[in-house]
Amino acid sequence: MADGKFKYFVLLAEMRTGSNLFESHINGYDELSCHGELFNPGFVGYPLKDSVVEMDLKTRERDPFLLLRNLVETVTDTLPGFRWFSDHDRRVLDFCLEDEECAKILLTRNPVDSFVSQKIAEQTDQWKMGDLHRRRKAMVQFDVEEFKMYIAKRDANTDHIEKSLQSSGQAAFRLKYEDLNTIDAMNGAAQFIGARKLQKTLSQKMARQNPEPLSQKVSNFDEMMQSIASIDFTSLREESMSGAKYQLDVKQFYCGNVSPMLYFPVGITVRNHVLDWMTGHDSSVANNQNKAVLNDWLKSKNNRSVFSVLDHPVDRAYKAFYDHIFLNGASVFPWIRKNLIQYYDAPLPSDEQMENATRETLIADGYTTEQHAKAFECFLKYLKGNLNGQTRARIDPCWASQFSVLAGLSEWVQPDVIIRPDQLQDSLGFIETKLGLKSITLPEADQPDHMFTLSEIYDAKVEKLTRAAYQIDYNRFGFSDWA
Repeated sequence: MADGKFKYFVLLAEMRTGSNLFESHINGYDELSCHGELFNPGFVGYPLKDSVVEMDLKTRERDPFLLLRNLVETVTDTLPGFRWFSDHDRRVLDFCLEDEECAKILLTRNPVDSFVSQKIAEQTDQWKMGDLHRRRKAMVQFDVEEFKMYIAKRDANTDHIEKSLQSSGQAAFRLKYEDLNTIDAMNGAAQFIGARKLQKTLSQKMARQNPEPLSQKVSNFDEMMQSIASIDFTSLREESMSGAKYQLDVKQFYCGNVSPMLYFPVGITVRNHVLDWMTGHDSSVANNQNKAVLNDWLKSKNNRSVFSVLDHPVDRAYKAFYDHIFLNGASVFPWIRKNLIQYYDAPLPSDEQMENATRETLIADGYTTEQHAKAFECFLKYLKGNLNGQTRARIDPCWASQFSVLAGLSEWVQPDVIIRPDQLQDSLGFIETKLGLKSITLPEADQPDHMFTLSEIYDAKVEKLTRAAYQIDYNRFGFSDWA
């Protein structure tokens, strides 16, 4: 049996999102077992099966929680779990969401694909595919009103799950349909649940039922595409690569009282650099606001500039790695550091080596620049999963995507200038011109005091891994390569 804080797990999904494939893969791990749809209204576990852990449908309906207890107590050779959809027993959902000994896995799929797949399955009565020679094909009619109802139901269920997790402070592991045949993602899910022995390959017992493009599955494809174009797709929730939208602390804002500037440092590598520039215009710059003070400031400064300065994603990732993973002391995140060493093979120095460490002592102990580069690469791989909600750890603000941080800022005020670090001098000059301020020279930024510098270890692989982790920031803000 897997050894960890969880006693069982639940896959929270909808029909036709790949849950059968998830179960097939999970059952390939020696320490885990998935037992189907235990709380399906029409059966227990699987169609045509009378019972699971000696409980039949009638007994389960009287006491669904007894089935959960029996599952945990009876299945002792593996850590057990099951699949739950929004038409299953709601009492079980709320119980599992509150239970910190239950590992939660969230599985999503493009809603158009899952909706069409469900309509085909309903028409062919074929819900699971192991042998492609037995596949039944069908063309279905797309009904936009039915699709909107499908979306509304899906969104209501998702909102309930997300709010419950937020209010209880629990983390869930998030998978997309496309992740299900990715060994790293499935190993991450298994590790999240509690497995220690990971897989090198995934089972190929199941095949995708309807691999054709939508145009070959929907009879009124052109009409469907026109209908979809008219829908507000914000309700479809772009599958996040950006992490949560952060609730910001107003003390993170820096306001000038004489010069009407409000600065929110999304990026922190040049924060002091920018603050020196601000105080060159206004010595009263402060960040000790509360909500009332900030609102009064906004009301009194009609001619103002609200701006934010970003970090390059490589700089952002390296600072987070150096401060919270590589170093020891109060700033380190020990659980994540241990996880990187154990599961990502990060060659980080030991706690003993880091005591009063210098570059020279580490190199003498065998921790080289090459090992430091490898450790950073391992962190970047971890970061990709973390930002996709595929690790147990929360998304820390110090490495969260800057796109998600700005989404939280927009609840307070919309910035009129968002500055990339390579545009810093010109953009601050633009603010000076806008506000009628005298141009001053931007102070030189202090170089970070690092035992191993980013320039020593940066290469094309680091760039590629950072782009994979921060794809949304590269796309939204137009970052070029760090080099």
